[in-house]
Amino acid sequence: SHDGCCEAVLINTAGGVAGGDRARTQIALDPGAQAVVTTQAAEKIYRSQGSDTHVDAEIAVAAGAELAWLPQETILFSGARLARSLSVDLAADSRLIACETLYFGRAAMGETLLHGSLRDRWRIRRAGRLVFAEDLRLEGAIEETLRRKAVGQGARAVSTVLATEPGRLDEIRAFLAE
Repeated sequence: SHDGCCEAVLINTAGGVAGGDRARTQIALDPGAQAVVTTQAAEKIYRSQGSDTHVDAEIAVAAGAELAWLPQETILFSGARLARSLSVDLAADSRLIACETLYFGRAAMGETLLHGSLRDRWRIRRAGRLVFAEDLRLEGAIEETLRRKAVGQGARAVSTVLATEPGRLDEIRAFLAE
């Protein structure tokens, strides 16, 4: 890379996944390492005949290491069934920025995610202690569910962004308040 930080691009040569497919990524950063991990293109989750597609990432970030987990977006097609998980183990002083985006169909192509199944699970631990947990579950008539004001208010996409900065919580809160 141009700045001394390792960059890794994960490639899915299939161009997408469908029901029954399984993808598992394991990443481990050594002490003091810096890395950016992304994907070469959007991950497409195609219609399933009944089985779930499983996409799992397991990440370990050692002492003093910094990781940016920035995969391209995931596109869910109508009838898709996705069970996805992100599990990160951070050392006490390591850093992480993570961003994952889900598109519910391709609006520019006139496609919507009428129905399907989505289970998305994040677990982040620092020094063995759970510091962040999030579970998203949408089943059945997803487009209809997302139209509800308390759920998605018509959203066609969602992103989860997480940044860990040991000792800088007050500074980050002040920044966000502005």
